Amino acid sequence: FVHLLAPDGSFGGQHDSVPGDGALPTSGWVPGEYLRDEHVFIVRPEAEPGRYVLEVGLYDAVSGRRLLVRDSDGREVGDRLLLTATPIMVEKPSSSGGTD
Repeated sequence: FVHLLAPDGSFGGQHDSVPGDGALPTSGWVPGEYLRDEHVFIVRPEAEPGRYVLEVGLYDAVSGRRLLVRDSDGREVGDRLLLTATPIMVEKPSSSGGTD
């Protein structure tokens, strides 16, 4: 999953799918392998302007339970990663009606 999170924790947008839009199921992953998984979503129209972060993770498709994330030493660090190093600014579209 990829969620766009506002400072108050509300969703500004999201996309959930099997990795690779179904082409890269976790059952085929190999330890140490790196995969690229693109997620495209639309920012919700009701999203307030401001600074957002991406929350990413995996969950069991049957139970809906999030899977644990572990650091490089194998320690559990939660059930998601917050990508705070690259904040995303959400702005309201201009109402000028013109084109750029």
